[in-house]
Parts: sequence; C-alpha cells; structure tokens
Amino acid sequence: MKRYLLGFLKNLLRRGISPLALVDARSRVSRKARLYRFAKIVGAEIGDFSYVGPNSWVVDAEIGKLCSIAPNCKIGLAAHTQRAFCRRRRFLRNRITGRVFRGRRATS
Repeated sequence: MKRYLLGFLKNLLRRGISPLALVDARSRVSRKARLYRFAKIVGAEIGDFSYVGPNSWVVDAEIGKLCSIAPNCKIGLAAHTQRAFCRRRRFLRNRITGRVFRGRRATS
C-alpha cells in the first residue's frame, strides 16, 4: 500500500494520469502518456503518446511509444510458465513496442 501512496503523490499533479489510476512508485510513466481511471500500473514503463484504458492492468511490462491499451486488458500477469521458475525480474518482463493496439479484454 505504501508504494501506491508514494506513486499517487509522485503523479498527483500529472495532467495525463487520472487521480483514480493506481501507479506504484517503481513505475515510470512518460509525461506524454495517458492513464485512464482504474488503470493499475505496477513496476512498468509507459512510453510517449501511449495510453492505457480504464480497468486495465500492466504488471512488470514495458509499453513503448504510440501504443494503445484498450479497456479491461491484462498485460504481464502470467509472466512465466509452470515448468520453469525464475526469480529475476528482467526475465519476467513483457515488452510491447511501436504502434500496437491491444483490443478490449485482451490478455498477454
């Protein structure tokens, strides 16, 4: 809860981020990106001119420039298979780059 409070204070006056969006302190959101209400961003990077729709989750992922994430999408929730186990975050990171559109209720 502490990291969400720190993220909220860090992004309080940001114009493109809804006050109802949850952004943790580890996440980096570009000044030119837009986050809509109830978007949940955890340990992720959001690039320039990208937006994350309402009720979407982005967890341990990197969203590049010009990407559109539609409402109710879940990105990065299942980052590894059941066969392998890895504790290093860099191996668990999803990457979405350049002019990508994720449709409503998509999971990746």
